[in-house]
Amino acid sequence: MTSRPVLVAGLLGFLLGACSLFPERPPRPAVHDFGPSPPGQGAAVTVDAPEWLQDDRIRYRLLYDDPTQVRYYTLDRWVAPPALLLARRLESIDSHGMRPHVQLLEFEQVFESAARAHALAVLRVSATLPGSREVRSETVVLEQPTPTPDAAGAVSACAALAEQAVRRVGALLADWAER
Repeated sequence: MTSRPVLVAGLLGFLLGACSLFPERPPRPAVHDFGPSPPGQGAAVTVDAPEWLQDDRIRYRLLYDDPTQVRYYTLDRWVAPPALLLARRLESIDSHGMRPHVQLLEFEQVFESAARAHALAVLRVSATLPGSREVRSETVVLEQPTPTPDAAGAVSACAALAEQAVRRVGALLADWAER
């Protein structure tokens, strides 16, 4: 009779121990975008980016530790590459009859210290003027402090950068159309 309780206890111990043999699945990354897009005028703005920005990872850099190392948040991602998200945002601008083109050269969170960071975007904006072959271009550097020094802060600040980009690109196109 004593062997049956021992057998049950042994089987129960084995089953409980077996659970720890199989690792838990890692949590799925949270997927982010820049928030709802405002209704736009449907401007056809092409946005491209270098190969290293053509994925959905959220990048950051620690200037105070190893400024040449690019790092990525493992539990947070963009729903699409940043250039595609930015192109969707830029659809809301008035192109003034031009064919605007944006090159997204940088798009990342930059930490000055463990407690302080900002989001950075560098854009090369160009457009062919209507009725001519003349091309205007300008490099735009945008920065936005992050509300928190983490992935949530990066997402929030990058969404704000996208709104800044809409205003700056729209203003550039309006200025170029007036000249």
